[in-house]
Amino acid sequence: MGTEYRQGVFPASKDLSGGISQVLEYRESLLSEFHALKRGHEQLSAAEPYCVVIMGNASRELTSDDKKRSFERFRERLIGVRVLTFDEVFRRIEGLVALLEST
Repeated sequence: MGTEYRQGVFPASKDLSGGISQVLEYRESLLSEFHALKRGHEQLSAAEPYCVVIMGNASRELTSDDKKRSFERFRERLIGVRVLTFDEVFRRIEGLVALLEST
């Protein structure tokens, strides 16, 4: 998150907002080129591709309740883009590995 804007309010960092802008640019490019990519692969479809941005470490960077609330408020209101932190992704992978190992 960026530096405190007002008391208890933290905006998205330049890197986070830049990453979101970049992935949206990729989605726009994919959709504009999709028909050319689809030739010969009619089973492909792309109504509205979902985007994911993975960056940062929540447990290390979201050091206060205000930062956590600001981050959650920001990412939960994005449409078509999911923001995850690396530690969240690693926890999900660990859960999947544990599930697969138990079967």
